[in-house]
Amino acid sequence: MKKISIVFAFIFAFVFTFASMSLSVFAEGKTEKGYSSLEELAEDYLVKVTRIDKEGVTTVTMRNISEFTEAAHKYFPDLDDIVIARFICKYSGKHETPEILPDESVLQILTSEEVCVQEETLSPSKDKDNADKNITEENDSSPLKIIFSAAAGVLVVVGAVIVVMKNKKTQQSF
Repeated sequence: MKKISIVFAFIFAFVFTFASMSLSVFAEGKTEKGYSSLEELAEDYLVKVTRIDKEGVTTVTMRNISEFTEAAHKYFPDLDDIVIARFICKYSGKHETPEILPDESVLQILTSEEVCVQEETLSPSKDKDNADKNITEENDSSPLKIIFSAAAGVLVVVGAVIVVMKNKKTQQSF
């Protein structure tokens, strides 16, 4: 019985050490990423939420505009705000040719928290199950992965402590 508990303690210690090391490697791997275009940057920073209501109206909401703008200034310091704003207009589908719009109206998009674009489809959905569906494209949730990995590590350590304490109690009763 004592050998089994020692083996379990070593297994838990190994798993915890491996989880901790993988967290540090994961954190180091996410330090800096290079971008070659605004499209690549938008894929990592902007969040698109698409909703189709029961009348068939599609609403696309673009979020994280301020974070995207800051990152665009960081990775592409030569770009003006108007170029970034026109890209967001085109990327969100708000306007297909933002070049023809006045600069003042295009620049307002940079101060918005989100951009909403609505399109009406020709034939509304008659299926009640699909009447109100949400489709979300999410960015990389690396902080969430780190939290879950850390929680798993804590659970492994707690399990090891419980096994060791149980073995001590059974040894004391003999």
